[in-house]
Amino acid sequence: MLQTFKKIITGAPLPSRLDAGIQTLGGGLELWHGYLQSVHLTVGKNIDVSTAVMFKQGSFQTATLAVLKQNDARALDLRPDSPQFRQLKNFFKGVSVTLIHSPGLKKI
Repeated sequence: MLQTFKKIITGAPLPSRLDAGIQTLGGGLELWHGYLQSVHLTVGKNIDVSTAVMFKQGSFQTATLAVLKQNDARALDLRPDSPQFRQLKNFFKGVSVTLIHSPGLKKI
């Protein structure tokens, strides 16, 4: 399913979040509807409208819980061979994720 969304976005200008009508798809994804931020010299009316699939804004933990359709953070305690781990791996394939650890926190 995510591959289809990547094809929709590839090469298409993205709408601005300020003018976007946002519709939740579930599973950590949203549809943004909006006007393109471009200027064209035209005769008559020309309104460019675009729709793009975006990751829902929030923390990585919130996104992963949304993908798994869970509310409890303990659901993220996964083994690499579990179906849920493979589901997350496939969903975030090709996405660069940077986790920032706050200095001074005690490691457990």
